Amino acid sequence: FAGLPTTKGVGVESPEFSCFGHRWTLELFPGGEEGSEDGYVAMYLQNRTEEAIEVKSNFIVKHPNGGEDVSDGWVNIVKFSPKGALGYDFARRSKL
Repeated sequence: FAGLPTTKGVGVESPEFSCFGHRWTLELFPGGEEGSEDGYVAMYLQNRTEEAIEVKSNFIVKHPNGGEDVSDGWVNIVKFSPKGALGYDFARRSKL
């Protein structure tokens, strides 16, 4: 995460991508979102289409030097409303 902002509430958004006929972006908050616990990285997956969709996902941050990867996701299926976003505190920044 070198070079990314660490100020709470300041995010970095991915380019738009598509999956299962929907357009998505991923927004990462390296310093955490406004409501995040201190020291956590927050992430939001954003549905950019006009249709709702149910999703079960897992996010993985690969270690660049072959160390331990960090993964987390929603255990249950979650519903994204049209143009809706869901997010959470992904992991402690010190683990990434």
